[in-house]
Amino acid sequence: MKRIVCVLLVTLIIGIVALSGCSSEKQPAATTTAPGTTTAQATGKTIELRFATFIPPTDVYAVALGEWAKDLEQRTNGRVKVTFYHGQSLLKVPELLDGVASGTADMAFMFAGAFPDRLPLSQIMAMPTMTFSTSSQASQAWWALYNKYKPMQEEYTKAGVKVLWFQMPGPNQLEGNVKIEALKDLNGVKIAVDVREELEAFKLLGAVPIIVAGGDKYVSLQTNVVSSSTQNFNGSKTWKTFEVTKFVTENVDISYRNCPTIININTYNNLPADIKKIFDEVSDGVAMTKRAAQAYDQSNTKIRTEIEDYHVKAGHAPVFKLPDTEKTKWRGMIQPVIDTWVNGVESKGLPGKAMLADLPGLAQQFK
Repeated sequence: MKRIVCVLLVTLIIGIVALSGCSSEKQPAATTTAPGTTTAQATGKTIELRFATFIPPTDVYAVALGEWAKDLEQRTNGRVKVTFYHGQSLLKVPELLDGVASGTADMAFMFAGAFPDRLPLSQIMAMPTMTFSTSSQASQAWWALYNKYKPMQEEYTKAGVKVLWFQMPGPNQLEGNVKIEALKDLNGVKIAVDVREELEAFKLLGAVPIIVAGGDKYVSLQTNVVSSSTQNFNGSKTWKTFEVTKFVTENVDISYRNCPTIININTYNNLPADIKKIFDEVSDGVAMTKRAAQAYDQSNTKIRTEIEDYHVKAGHAPVFKLPDTEKTKWRGMIQPVIDTWVNGVESKGLPGKAMLADLPGLAQQFK
């Protein structure tokens, strides 16, 4: 009997010790968090930001974005990590605005021209005003307009996103398989364009414009669906359209692809205070707009030379510069496109006339 009792006592003691051991393994160490400090701040948890773009990773702006992300990661000691989804791998161009607003992506480099009805004031930068000749001019002018006119800011906040900075890849020129040196050369020519403002402009100039996505222009030119295309030099190299064309006309500066970099408002607002401070410093709108634009200007200048060399070696004509007198003639003929936009936004109580009047001064300021 005593032996049985001893066995039971030993078994009970072993069980208690075992349970105590399990309990100590499962219970986490107590932590204290200072008032107002988020869990991410207290634990140093990595904040992952999903960044969607429509450009390939080799694009000059994709490289600039990578440098920005590296700066952000280093400044936050690795507490913020940006994962890029280039080439529409996460969201397609028409999905970028709502995709960021809904949280599918935290950030995006988007094309405002894809949303003319929802971002009407932003379309001023897609208008065929032929006002800007560099990315620096256009990008910084847009940032200045955005900060001056609250209704433009509200276009984005109403959509559920915050604009961080603007980027304009460079003015659209003409490249194709027909020589275009004067107005008469446009008559009946099928031209691939980016936005409806270019579409309407080239109709007035006598061409037959067709809206074609940037990535589809190569095949359209190669298969003679179109004979010419609007394109900036960087885009020509990115999409390799220079390989299936023979002629390039510059000093057209017909319009720009208006591209803001945006972030989900809740993602931004929920950043820990110390992280947000660093994020704002690294993502400063003035600095980043200028930085992105300069990257494109340098790229466009370099690529222009490369493309001209390519054409000359292939036995094609060198890049042709549209005479200023001809450019002025084109600009006068497409004024109705600009008037239509102004009247449309003014009818909604938006400051189209005032913004348009600001453009020449801004072009000079950022020349």
